[in-house]
Amino acid sequence: MNSANPFLRGLNTQLNFNTVTALTVSEATSAVLNEADSLLENLLKPETKTFENTLKAIDQLYSTIFRVFNPIYLLAETHPESDVRDKSRESIETFSEYLNQLAINEDVYKAVKSFSKTTESLNLTGYKKRYLDETLLGFKRSGFDLTKEDREKLKSIRVELDKLSLDFQKNIAESTDFIELGSDETDGLPADFISVRKTDSGKIKVDLSYPSYQPFMKYSQNEARRKELWLKYNNRAFPGNLEILDQILLKRKELADLLGYQSFAHYALEDRMAKTPATVWQFEKELSETIRPKAELDYHALLEMKSELTGKPENKILEWETAFISNQMKERKYAVDDQLVKQYFELNSVINGLFSINSRILDLDFKEVENKSVWHEDVRQFDVIDQETSQPIGTFYLDLFPRENKYSHAAMFPLVGGCETASGYEKPVAALVCNFPKPTAEQPSLLLFSDVNTFFHEFGHLLHGMVTTSPLQGFAGTNVLMDFVETPSQFFENFIFDYDTVTSFAKHHQTGEPFPKDLFNKILDARNMGSGIATQAQILYGSFDFTLHDGFIPGGELTTTDILKKLKTELTLFPYSEGNHFHASFGHLSGYAAGYYSYLWAKVYAQDIWSVFEETGALNPETGKRFKKWILEPGGTVDPLQLVREFLGREPNPKAFLKDLGV
Repeated sequence: MNSANPFLRGLNTQLNFNTVTALTVSEATSAVLNEADSLLENLLKPETKTFENTLKAIDQLYSTIFRVFNPIYLLAETHPESDVRDKSRESIETFSEYLNQLAINEDVYKAVKSFSKTTESLNLTGYKKRYLDETLLGFKRSGFDLTKEDREKLKSIRVELDKLSLDFQKNIAESTDFIELGSDETDGLPADFISVRKTDSGKIKVDLSYPSYQPFMKYSQNEARRKELWLKYNNRAFPGNLEILDQILLKRKELADLLGYQSFAHYALEDRMAKTPATVWQFEKELSETIRPKAELDYHALLEMKSELTGKPENKILEWETAFISNQMKERKYAVDDQLVKQYFELNSVINGLFSINSRILDLDFKEVENKSVWHEDVRQFDVIDQETSQPIGTFYLDLFPRENKYSHAAMFPLVGGCETASGYEKPVAALVCNFPKPTAEQPSLLLFSDVNTFFHEFGHLLHGMVTTSPLQGFAGTNVLMDFVETPSQFFENFIFDYDTVTSFAKHHQTGEPFPKDLFNKILDARNMGSGIATQAQILYGSFDFTLHDGFIPGGELTTTDILKKLKTELTLFPYSEGNHFHASFGHLSGYAAGYYSYLWAKVYAQDIWSVFEETGALNPETGKRFKKWILEPGGTVDPLQLVREFLGREPNPKAFLKDLGV
């Protein structure tokens, strides 16, 4: 193993990100794929097939690949140097081609089929049986019921899809449009927002990153500039990505047709909780009908506020007005001033609060790594310590501030999956990438309440990976069925609506005053403000994604934009605004194909789980231990519905989910 290359390191050895170059990315890719070839050769050798020398060996093969591939994937989205990002994207294509070839490797298929006929195989239970069943299903989905010629065709489709998806995401990441404001166009904008965006020319530069876009849409009193920024935001990666999207959809249809599925949605749902498109459509339809009365109340409330602001009767809300009017309503009707609220959520206090919560409910401690090696100076690194053993169980990185060419949303990137190896347990490693306001000489990083919500959400994903006990990396942490993966993350959002929890870390950054009870109560009162409209938006995104993958064929009478227009009219109270091409930057169409519904689907389980914490106390250690045991630690080793039942002690139901929406 080449110790000089930061990616090629031993078990539980830190990756030296600060020595990464385009060359080390390229060298590591070649080296690890050569190592993978050797592992592949070894797993095919034994004549007598066992779980250990076949299924476990396959998992170890994937683990070896992913512990290099995953960090390179992260760097393609976050590294400050363009040559490293570009080489990383090239590397991702190479990895994708190798993985696609591995998925249709006939010798591996024969080895698993041979093992599946042994006595050992027939007596498998638990995670081992689950892994065998999923591996066999994976081979079916990789085309092993097809001729060799069709399998090659399938491989070609997958390679093309991976390249198209990379291009789709790259175009979004590289959308760097902005508007510039004169000094007479800043009415309503907070002083700190203006000061950090002032250019040498005296103009105020507002880009399309979250810390710029969201506050501007909430506070700017200049409707014309709000509309301009809204159009730019909803045209990121347009028009190029719409052509790429059509190609992606055609290739996915081609894949589904070749494998004999009615649509790509049928293919995608086969290995998820929902199982069939009919189940998803029923879920979306019932929720749409249930939430509509609440959405209509929300819309009427916005109209009343708009009328109050304009001084005349209003009968229509435009999409670039919603954030501004909602914020005015929050301030006037509920007396919630976001600029006041954020004074209590200094970033380091929020981080310490997250650590404190999980120290109490999950028996974890967090220790910052002093001798860190990171890809950018802003990145911090922490070890996760198990309180019972005082030993580290994983490590993670926080990359929290925006910069040019960095991933523009918020996400948890798994870097190393936990798993058992011959030399001991491989400890998980992950990175949490966000875009929060960067501290300045005048002011620390202060988070909007929505930012705090995002941080808690992503930290839920992170913990899912950190506390895993899975023997296999293929089942570790967030390697669960796709429509369950958002359950722990959405569960964690609930802590910021528990006053005792919030006051344990939310203090005024200047005075140290605890978060005021009356202000918190106002936030609670306003919690369901707009929940109907927001849920309709989620239903729209899920239904749009699902429509594109369940029967739609690009190149016919309707375009993807026509589908968006139609669904916006049917499912929301906001008619389509001409010039809106948000789907060009709808990144989930790349990674969550026919899967966006899973956010609302998973939230049903998340809120049902939270209802138990509400009964016992949000920071109840015993409930926390049960949550850790039944929801977080198993990863994908057990069917998620069984995990939820075990934790709840009953069948799950949507009561808590609907209550959370104010229905």
